[in-house]
Amino acid sequence: MKMKEEKINVFLFIFRRFWRLTPPFMFVIAAVYLVPYLGSGPVWKETVVQGLSDKCKMTWWANLLYINNFLPSPEMCLQWTWYIPVDTHLYFLSLLVLIPLKRTFFFSPRNPKLAFMINGVIFICGIVATVINNVHYSLHPTAIYVYNNPE
Repeated sequence: MKMKEEKINVFLFIFRRFWRLTPPFMFVIAAVYLVPYLGSGPVWKETVVQGLSDKCKMTWWANLLYINNFLPSPEMCLQWTWYIPVDTHLYFLSLLVLIPLKRTFFFSPRNPKLAFMINGVIFICGIVATVINNVHYSLHPTAIYVYNNPE
């Protein structure tokens, strides 16, 4: 919001995000291709080669498009990177709130009330989606859950 420009350049807003995240993200995936050649051991093939490298050889493109969080977990390349596309999607969603706060071609005057209402609708939709997800999958209402039977 402290940008000097009166308008948000949507192309630059999106391009800077990709330019900042994509090179290191792809470097990590490229490094995964080299990991099988850097070690050995009794379970090296099952854990590193099949568990890590082979998945990335099949689904690296989903990471490049920032949609790897939509893949089933067993197929996902670098499962711990699920946060990067989620954060990127939310970054793009923030445009729905930022655009009404700035003078743009969509809204000529600054309109903080509209931005506040859009933010409220997004907030309510997030709550409703969480409730529906928890009810549909019979999830426990808290993240901390003690398993009575771990099997």
